[in-house]
Amino acid sequence: MRKACIELSDSMRSASLVAGDLGGGRCLYFFDMNDEPESDISAERWQKALGICLDKAEELKYEVSRIRGKHLISEEETKKVAMMFERVKNANK
Repeated sequence: MRKACIELSDSMRSASLVAGDLGGGRCLYFFDMNDEPESDISAERWQKALGICLDKAEELKYEVSRIRGKHLISEEETKKVAMMFERVKNANK
């Protein structure tokens, strides 16, 4: 299966799905959060963006090999992400 990387970027205020195990390929999906107020984006919003990227990866038949920027999601949410990540990996096998 093809591999992809999800990158959560606080500076660009976006989440993106990028082809390639290390994220060196073309951008497959870009989720822009610049419509948010200038204050920090909540961990829940990052979680939602990550979920959208995971769903898009599944739709495009890509296996997500790594997620960059997990620190933007709270520690509690990180555990949920790990569970989602495992669910998607198991579904792709």
